[in-house]
Amino acid sequence: MDRAELGRQGETATAALLEERGFAIVGRNVRVGRLEIDLIATRGRLLVFCEVRTRRTDAYGSPAETITPQKASRVRRAGYAWAKENARGMKLRFDAAAVILRPGHDAKIDYYVDAF
Repeated sequence: MDRAELGRQGETATAALLEERGFAIVGRNVRVGRLEIDLIATRGRLLVFCEVRTRRTDAYGSPAETITPQKASRVRRAGYAWAKENARGMKLRFDAAAVILRPGHDAKIDYYVDAF
């Protein structure tokens, strides 16, 4: 599995987790100018922007550790811009998911609410 496919599978697993928690997925890999949001989900008046990081192993640390302050800032800028155009008046939240996908195993997802 190449890197892009690994990322897609991590996003799919995270989207399924959010749906299990009562969210509706309203966007995947949403472009906002030059910026991208991995997942956008809603539940009631709550709008969640989720950055998903996927790896095959956590031997070198959690995938969440790869979210730099600069990346968090880009996701926040993209989220605010998207919400301004598409979802005024909603409560915004910025989450992160660290996904480990080992061949032959279920996805292991560490989900961080209000990550940044």
